[in-house]
Amino acid sequence: MNTSTDSIDSNEYAHFDALPPAYSTIDPNNPRWGVAGAFFVWFAALWMLALIPAFAVLVFLYLKNPALSPDQFLRAAVSDPAAVLVQIAAVIPVHLLTLGVAWAVVTQFGKRPFWKQLGWSWSENFGFWSSVGLAVVLLVIGGLLTYLYKGDETDLEQLIASSNAARFTTAFLAAITAPLVEEIVYRGVLYPAAQRVMGMFWAVVVVSLLFTLPHVLQYRQNIAIIAVISAFGFALTIVRARTKRLLPCFVMHAVFNGIQAMALVLDPFVNKANQTGGKQMGAIFYTSFIKFLN
Repeated sequence: MNTSTDSIDSNEYAHFDALPPAYSTIDPNNPRWGVAGAFFVWFAALWMLALIPAFAVLVFLYLKNPALSPDQFLRAAVSDPAAVLVQIAAVIPVHLLTLGVAWAVVTQFGKRPFWKQLGWSWSENFGFWSSVGLAVVLLVIGGLLTYLYKGDETDLEQLIASSNAARFTTAFLAAITAPLVEEIVYRGVLYPAAQRVMGMFWAVVVVSLLFTLPHVLQYRQNIAIIAVISAFGFALTIVRARTKRLLPCFVMHAVFNGIQAMALVLDPFVNKANQTGGKQMGAIFYTSFIKFLN
């Protein structure tokens, strides 16, 4: 005599066994990718950042004036406002390509969810306002340090000053794309792979130093700025380690950069108002604020 269970096709059991694990079991601190994959993302990001803007300005200057000598080319690359803008704008495709490489490694070309594996959610004990507050505190401390230590003008500051277009493009990158890309690469991909191999302490140290390294070339004339960026990198990585989440790090980074980006955008307009005598008190206050941040 057949029971009700006898009538169930055995293939249905095979179907249930073949189902993939639930996404809820994903642990951002135990990623599917390893250290090799994480460092591949990091190396790819650095190489693209070095090569693509250089190639873009090379093509631009060659099309503009094929007769330039190597010395003339080097001078034009940093003095021609249009060439400077090309270099800065070329960072946008670099960031997009970096996101593509990170997506390929994290998802194994679409086989797994991207954001959930990175820990793109809030921690119970460290939410939005905690992230914003800590970012503002770090920005004020960094502003005090750079205000007290008067370093030389950096290469990046010289590029930004070449034109308002360069200034606005840099502000866009700093506020929008850079926080997202850098957090995905360093705290999203590199950190969890590193901490699984070397533990939390050394992973925080290594990832924070790797985060500081590319900024050293940008700000090598001003050790105070490098110190601020290094401290900020450690703070971001410690938050990632303690909360086990990436979203707080992104918000901190976006707020930290965003306030400075707004200062960059407003700076020429406030200076113009100051020169023409309009709104003197506001201009004086803002100028003091700019000097404090920079």
